[in-house]
Amino acid sequence: MTLTDQQCQLLAKLMKWQAAEPARATVNSEAAFVKNKLEVLGEVALAKFYWSWFCAGCKPGVFPTDIEVLQKALNEIDAGASMPTWGMFGT
Repeated sequence: MTLTDQQCQLLAKLMKWQAAEPARATVNSEAAFVKNKLEVLGEVALAKFYWSWFCAGCKPGVFPTDIEVLQKALNEIDAGASMPTWGMFGT
């Protein structure tokens, strides 16, 4: 997929928004929320491309460097999430 500047700007804006107000869900990554926001905005192809990149390990060179940096920030938020104690019982 060839990305336009507008698509990269939109993705960066949504990633910044997610980083500023993380969901901190224990069952989903912050990237999933970014993907969902892209889909809601009608950017289904971009959402699929972003999600594929994320699931493949965020290989460098696919997106501009600023997107890679933002993704690292979202990954750090994910790393800090933990299952609440009530969620560990009876599973």
